[in-house]
Amino acid sequence: MKKYLFLKGAFCLFAILAMIMAVGCSKNSTGTGSTGSNTVTFNLTMPETDTGLEGHAVQAYILTQWGDTVAVKSGESTIESGAATVTVTGVANGTFAVLVAVDSANDGFGTDLFQDGDKVWAGLHVAVAANKTIEVGQYYWETYRTSAVVMAIDGVPAGKDGKVIGAAVFDNTVDDLSNLNTQPFFAGDAIVYNNSAVVIMRDQSTNKSAARKAMVPVGDYKLWMIVDCDGTPEQWHQNQGNIPLSNGDLIYHTTFAYEGGTTADLWRDVTASFEALVAYQVTVNFTLPDDASLDGHNAYVCIWSNWGDEVPALVGQGTVSGSTGTVTANVFTPGAYMISVNVDVDGHQYNSGQAPINANDLIWGALNVEIDANKTITIASSAWQHTDQNSVAYGIDGIPAGHDGEVIGGGLFPEGYQPVGHPLIEPISGGWGVIYNNSCIIVMHENNPSQKSFRPATIPDGDYSVWMIIDVDGTPEDWTINGHNPITNGDLVTNYNLTYTGNNSTEFRHTGTFEALQFSTISLNLHLPEGTLQDGRTLAAALWSNVDDTITEAEAYGVVSGQTATLTLDVAEPGTYQLMVGADVDGSGMVINQVQLTRHDLFWGTLDLAIDGDLSITIADSAWQTFSKAVVGIKGIPDGHDGQIICAGAYEQGRPVLSPTERPLYGGTGFVYNNSALLSISGINAGPDSILQTGNYDLWFLLDVDGDYNNYRHGYFYPITVGDGYYKYNFDYTNDPERTQSFTFTTGSFSSFVGIYGTVTCPTYTTGNIYLYTFTKNPLTDTTARSMSQVLLTSPGVYGLPYFANDSCYVAGFWDADASGEDGGPTGPDLLGAYGVAQDGDITAMERVHSSALSSNNIDVELWSPLPTRK
Repeated sequence: MKKYLFLKGAFCLFAILAMIMAVGCSKNSTGTGSTGSNTVTFNLTMPETDTGLEGHAVQAYILTQWGDTVAVKSGESTIESGAATVTVTGVANGTFAVLVAVDSANDGFGTDLFQDGDKVWAGLHVAVAANKTIEVGQYYWETYRTSAVVMAIDGVPAGKDGKVIGAAVFDNTVDDLSNLNTQPFFAGDAIVYNNSAVVIMRDQSTNKSAARKAMVPVGDYKLWMIVDCDGTPEQWHQNQGNIPLSNGDLIYHTTFAYEGGTTADLWRDVTASFEALVAYQVTVNFTLPDDASLDGHNAYVCIWSNWGDEVPALVGQGTVSGSTGTVTANVFTPGAYMISVNVDVDGHQYNSGQAPINANDLIWGALNVEIDANKTITIASSAWQHTDQNSVAYGIDGIPAGHDGEVIGGGLFPEGYQPVGHPLIEPISGGWGVIYNNSCIIVMHENNPSQKSFRPATIPDGDYSVWMIIDVDGTPEDWTINGHNPITNGDLVTNYNLTYTGNNSTEFRHTGTFEALQFSTISLNLHLPEGTLQDGRTLAAALWSNVDDTITEAEAYGVVSGQTATLTLDVAEPGTYQLMVGADVDGSGMVINQVQLTRHDLFWGTLDLAIDGDLSITIADSAWQTFSKAVVGIKGIPDGHDGQIICAGAYEQGRPVLSPTERPLYGGTGFVYNNSALLSISGINAGPDSILQTGNYDLWFLLDVDGDYNNYRHGYFYPITVGDGYYKYNFDYTNDPERTQSFTFTTGSFSSFVGIYGTVTCPTYTTGNIYLYTFTKNPLTDTTARSMSQVLLTSPGVYGLPYFANDSCYVAGFWDADASGEDGGPTGPDLLGAYGVAQDGDITAMERVHSSALSSNNIDVELWSPLPTRK
């Protein structure tokens, strides 16, 4: 068995003891055996590396049988020039055990056959019927330690003399060869001689004291033996035992019942029944990235029994040559394995019994790889990932067939986030790999240094969303160059919630249920106002499911270049969304997903946008508004008004909004789209930079069905005409100096202004303007009366005044006979008139007009009365 199977290093606690060479065995060369005439000559060659043995004594012993405490015959010599010849004379005919020991410490053998640290070789069943010569080569020697287990093995098939045999003691659970990287308790090797061998299995723990033997618990253990049929002792020596097992090697294992260190435990032969080993070779041919420069570095293939294992079951090692390499490993138990391949970038020392994977390594991996025959895997230069101190490997399978060689990207997001439509939202940790065997191992790296959340020991407990996306139309080369590739329709996606509760690697293993993405593409065709935006300024758009959401459903970004631009939003699910588009005017930056617009940025938006397929929206240069602190959103606008002007104005409560002289404190203008609008309201009466103070206001929305936007661009909000829509909202506003923006949303219940129609007559009219008004109160008897709406006529005739539906008012007016104008009302010779007052009647006794949902007709007014004295 190869030494790499029985690795040095700390493992569990204790090991089984088989047969221990007796300490204190007599060196009496005569013993009780019979004397003969045969001479047994031992020609010894010492290891080339043991140059310090020159001049040391060497003893050869003839034992009647293995386990005797007294030697039948012995001989002694001295090592000279790395060799020695020991002659034992007077040996009778028979079959013996032989033993040769070198006094390594050069302190004399004393009364013992050998001592701790001595070089030892032994042979079993040596037949002597004449003079006999035994050659002991330089690779035959083993070093004895008092903590070692010495095992005599019989039953090696004929023809294997000179081959290496390995033996090791494992935990009783190691009952097959699926995990040869398990640390043994004791391990060693020897050279087969005379179809047998004596193996000194040295303690593999850090506790190498003899007291360890007495601490081994009573019970059953597994003893494994392997004969390396195609290797040589020289290869084992040069590679320190790391020779891969292969087809045809002989293998045997048995249960070893340990009884607590009794004599029967310590002196027990093992007769093995070896079987030929069947091995399946995994060959990995790889090409490294062009910039790797790793010629001569070690490469490893690890065969893992289970996800989450800390140590691979099998490890194969190779070397990079230029930018390519081949590494192999033999699997002896058919089954499905996880396979990883890594190249050691920083030159770490690999210790058997560990995983040879370190930070900064290049790595590739796959799951559920069936190995029941020889298998070749090819890794392209673009398929490698790298590890770092804060990276975590995620295993994903369940990938539909037909996608091997394609890229799968993965990311860990805060719960509720998803990547479709969010090109700039980075996951807490992310990475990508190339699919193999309908699976992939993705090494995810921490993206946000402030999080420090993807080192397993420091991930905060909590809930996360993990997304995996297969890029069906991208290539690994695209991802290598760009680090990502746009998500497109037809890409396959899976996601799952990860509830992390400590450093448990099973949290990072998932079988996906993949679905093809079928998202809608929203194309925003932007026409930008001339002269307001410099090239290179940021453009952005975002969608929200609800107006008060803090997480967007999709985002898009671009830059100004000329007067037009196109932004594209990818929307994962059909639904109703809120859309806002912004343009960074002053270069201060803009984060649309958090609605971080600044004053003087341009914006446009709409509410309740139904998306169930691709959609194209054109935003005219006149549709943009200047962003201010307060934004109001209105939906519920009746059908048929898209493209028309809508205004919003905040008034002190109770103000006459229909009066042409009444201006809002704050106001704004935009266009209807999708029966909704977003309006930025800024100061009007007190100037555009004024601040709306905390308070309750009447927020009026005017749907101007026949207005001209050119008038609004110059600050004119009126006149209101019959058929315009209106809605009043109780606007409870709080001015927070710390807040850079305020959003208010409402659903309108619009009514239309109705018409009050009639005919104006004036018997004495000659020339001049006629002014006609509606009032909520009688203007001739109530000094608080204010006009609500008005119309100017250049001569008597038919008139129309807009008014609220289902309300009432007074209608009155005057002929400006002296051409003094409207300001100040009627003066001097001006003549007055009102609805419901006939000529020569009481002009102050005007009648109230009751408007309905429809227009009021025949509201005639005759202008005849001089200006009366108010009562």
